[in-house]
Amino acid sequence: MPAADLTSIVQSFLPTKVSPQIAEKLINLSNVYDLSINELVSKWQAILFSQFKGDSKVELDEKNFSLLQQKVVDSWQKSSLISSTPKANSTPVSESKRKKKLGISSFDKTNIFKIKSEFTLNTQNQSNQSSQSSQSAYNTLQKRIEENNSSHPSQLTSHLKPNTDHGVNLYKERKNSGNIEVSVSPDNADSSSLASFSDELSIYFAPNSFYGNLESKNISNTNSFRYMVDSLSDRTELLESNTDNLAQAVKSFYGINILNNPRYTTTEDVYVVGRIVGSPDNSYKLSQSSVELATSRRLGTGNSVSLDLSLLESYSLFPGQVVCLLGKNLTGAEFKVSKILSIPFPDSFADQNLLNKTDSFDMISACGPFTTIDSISVNSHFEPLADLAIKILDAPPKLVVLSGPFVGEQIVQYDVKLVHLTPDEIFTNYITPLLNKIASVSKLILVPSFDDMVNPIINFPSPEFSRLRMKELGLNNQVISVPNPCQIIVNGRLISISTADSLVALSGSELGYSTTNFNDKPRMERLAYHLLEQQNFFPVDPVPIQIAPISHTVLINESRNTSYFRSFEDLGPLEIYRSSISIEEDIDKSKDPKSIDTHRVDPEADQLHNTSTIDRLVSPIQMVYTPDIFISPSQLKNCAFYITSMDGKQKKCLFTNPGKLAFGKTGGTYSHFKISDSPDILPSVEIIRI
Repeated sequence: MPAADLTSIVQSFLPTKVSPQIAEKLINLSNVYDLSINELVSKWQAILFSQFKGDSKVELDEKNFSLLQQKVVDSWQKSSLISSTPKANSTPVSESKRKKKLGISSFDKTNIFKIKSEFTLNTQNQSNQSSQSSQSAYNTLQKRIEENNSSHPSQLTSHLKPNTDHGVNLYKERKNSGNIEVSVSPDNADSSSLASFSDELSIYFAPNSFYGNLESKNISNTNSFRYMVDSLSDRTELLESNTDNLAQAVKSFYGINILNNPRYTTTEDVYVVGRIVGSPDNSYKLSQSSVELATSRRLGTGNSVSLDLSLLESYSLFPGQVVCLLGKNLTGAEFKVSKILSIPFPDSFADQNLLNKTDSFDMISACGPFTTIDSISVNSHFEPLADLAIKILDAPPKLVVLSGPFVGEQIVQYDVKLVHLTPDEIFTNYITPLLNKIASVSKLILVPSFDDMVNPIINFPSPEFSRLRMKELGLNNQVISVPNPCQIIVNGRLISISTADSLVALSGSELGYSTTNFNDKPRMERLAYHLLEQQNFFPVDPVPIQIAPISHTVLINESRNTSYFRSFEDLGPLEIYRSSISIEEDIDKSKDPKSIDTHRVDPEADQLHNTSTIDRLVSPIQMVYTPDIFISPSQLKNCAFYITSMDGKQKKCLFTNPGKLAFGKTGGTYSHFKISDSPDILPSVEIIRI
């Protein structure tokens, strides 16, 4: 094995230690399963979070290599169960490469209808074909293993036999239902104030945040969404705008008079602001020797300069991160960094003094998938969602937030019986009755996902489900939807929600270094801190298309200038729901062509706003305020903790990854929040096993 290849493998897994012997096995593993090294790194990161609490000091030894190997094999088994013979109308390889090059998502919702037409109505024949296909793939892979690993054939074949326990319902056999896996509450929590909750519930969009698809035709300056469109110029413009916005925030917070160009030669320390980028060879994964700082055209003519990080005791960097650095450039070719300054969090909504009071409430939040991957085969029919609905009906919370995907592609592909149903039929047959029951006792909010087959938009960001779309799915008028991502105000508390898995993207691209192994902050908290510091729901750039199909053109088209809100009355056009308004009154309003739908009014078009105080351009994935609660579902292990800003105001946010309601063939988790009516008491949360 060439020494250069082994060295690159070892560097890719940093800060995890990898011996040369294990590096050879990793290369062999990637060749056998046709995986890139970055894909292996991502799987190893998932193991670190799920089994070692994100401890990067864990060494990738023989024992842990077996865990990684098992994870790779399990992934292959799932894919082999749905593999079939090549189809005449399948997408050519060149076409797939063209889509990836243009940044177009490879998830095509028309595939399900192609698959449907190629299966007969004979379920028994389908099962036989699936079994034969799986066995054929198994034999093919065994042959490849023998060719690539003839000296150690047993190391990779011991776990390869396809799983045959299709008749076992692992979900019903689970023993940990109802277990509280994570519990977070403030030190000054008052249990008596959370014993009962207010009857009032009011929901508003956060001012200047992303409002989704504006349906009011009375607003002349509202442009229609243009999805599946992206351009290099729009991406450049967006990155420039984000960099300049954060540069202005840094100057104001630290009282910096001048930001210098990092490419200019200096003998004294100067402040510079720019965006972290990697080398052209691997722009997604950084290494200590290939970190560069790209400036905006306004701050440094748009060029980049290499960074020397040798003076720093610790740092955490990722591609796309906007940073403020203190250092000097003695030669003109390299900027030597002596200090990295923290970027201040966004403003707190409570500091705006727009609300007179806050009311207590509780909230349940869950994220899809909402059924196990073999639920229909064992006749469980979205049983995790049904069990959650029972819990809600028994003890109704004031608010329920469900995030997609509701009908995921993986669920349909895994079981051929579902192929005979369209995504809409799956939703209306199994999901709609449960959601309508939940909406009868609690206020229900749906957050769409770009991985959802019932969502016509597969980009991030995406608008809310339209009222027409929810009617097609059989949902009643009590159900409301918000865009993805969104920032909403519930009884005076600001809640941010995003279904894009930013934690996975950050964990796979972060370059971390410390002489103290980051003892000051656990890794998950460090990753979540990046989101608030960057004031962005998905700050990683370039964007891994398989994680979040971001359209920069949509971000540019839907960006808006911030407007000044003077009082609580200014929030009227941003109202989504108020418990004092009946559903009938709300329906009558929506039928009046002269009436503007109050929860979809563009603040730029409303005369209440003082347009002369326009401040800056804000894109849909930017956070305009530091949230009280940040819900960010992820494939990584569920977690919850408070994030505290490093600036003088000590802003605090309850960050929560509620996990997935269904995980593989068994149950997952959901979160239950309790929010006090006192703004001085932080929200509390429990993450509970379904």
